[in-house]
Amino acid sequence: MALGVTRMDENNVFQLTETGLGELKARLELLRQIRRPAILDQIRETREVESAAIENGDYAQALTELELVDRDISNLEVLLAEARLMSRRKPTGHAGLGSRVALEFADGGSARYRIVDSIEADPLAGRISADSPLGRALLGHTAGEEVAWEAPAGELRARLMKVA
Repeated sequence: MALGVTRMDENNVFQLTETGLGELKARLELLRQIRRPAILDQIRETREVESAAIENGDYAQALTELELVDRDISNLEVLLAEARLMSRRKPTGHAGLGSRVALEFADGGSARYRIVDSIEADPLAGRISADSPLGRALLGHTAGEEVAWEAPAGELRARLMKVA
């Protein structure tokens, strides 16, 4: 999941699925309960060992890791404070935020995705951002329609087979 996200709805709230909200909470707890304490232990151990450990960069590396983890914790806290559970989507037949879609690509391949806010996008897990080129191409379309979008390899096309 991306943390440097700017897409929010009109009320400056991130719209997340139950899965996405749970993943963010779990990640925050992992950082708070496991990762940060482990780094603090590493810093203490490095200080207690002879000065050679400090001189070879172990101490500086641990401090840098602590800074990165603290930044991630802060970002996650802000995101969770601004996040709202995506309301159950009423079936409209049109692809939108929260829709589950089935695609058939021009090359014969197929895929199923859920259209989500960019903060929980994970294409390998079947979640695409509404802000991605494919996500934007799908918005507002119905089953049976063909969509096209630009990719690094050029224009791609797919038929929207199902919207739920």
